[in-house]
Amino acid sequence: MKTQFYRLLDSGFGSKLEQVGDVRIIRPAPQATWILRLPDSEWKKADAEYDYDKGTWSFANPDLPREWTVKIGEISMIMKFAAGGQIGMFPEHIDNQDLFQAIANHQKEHERPFRLLNLFAYTGAATLQAASLGAEVVHVDSAKSSVNWAKANAVASGLSEKPIRWIVDDVRKFVQREKVRGSRYDGILLDPPSFGRGSNGEIWKIEADLLPFMKTLMSLMGESFSYMKLSTHTQGMLQDEVKGLLKGITAHSPIPGNVRCFDLANVEESGRGIFLDCGSCAVFTIK
Repeated sequence: MKTQFYRLLDSGFGSKLEQVGDVRIIRPAPQATWILRLPDSEWKKADAEYDYDKGTWSFANPDLPREWTVKIGEISMIMKFAAGGQIGMFPEHIDNQDLFQAIANHQKEHERPFRLLNLFAYTGAATLQAASLGAEVVHVDSAKSSVNWAKANAVASGLSEKPIRWIVDDVRKFVQREKVRGSRYDGILLDPPSFGRGSNGEIWKIEADLLPFMKTLMSLMGESFSYMKLSTHTQGMLQDEVKGLLKGITAHSPIPGNVRCFDLANVEESGRGIFLDCGSCAVFTIK
């Protein structure tokens, strides 16, 4: 996907060279097992580099601002040199056309807003995209720092007054309470980690916890349920597994639909045609 806010300039030898707004960075990419395309002189222009072994960022220019903002369509996202090599955005998650279409279709048929539950919601790109289109969003993440970051992005985007509930909680406990409360949604978005901890130290392991968690989500499908997206960056979790899981769960949707599956990947805009595999994704939409 070609964008103004992000470009994958080059990759190889286990690293990737990225342009994020006005900032050029180098980060690890173990899946990039090929040779580099660009000369060393281009890589030396990087403003910052993340060292995975040391767990630290280094900066070519010590005066480089530690925060900057990029515009993604109608929203603004604050970038930071965060722990673990994160910057506050996953480029492979920005294209949410299926969600946009589900919201548009819902608005044509119903007098109330589309209700979206965004789980493991991180810094809120999808939350803000949906809210900008008129959806009501419940944004849930166990990390208070991520939710605060998402709130700051809402302010930067001029969306702080939109109907967004910001929830810091273990997603499993929150979903269980929503089930008891009888809450219903029109769409659910989730990007679970391979391993994580809840707001009170609860342990999440995707191989043990994802299936029972997805079963609980079935109870939150409203009569107008029309969208669900499951993505994972877990190594070894293949497309067929992700598709099969989502297909089995959404078979219980009140409205029949289709499931399509695809790789999460960044493509180099250089035209070399090399994809950086970032995981797998499956999307449910109604017929």
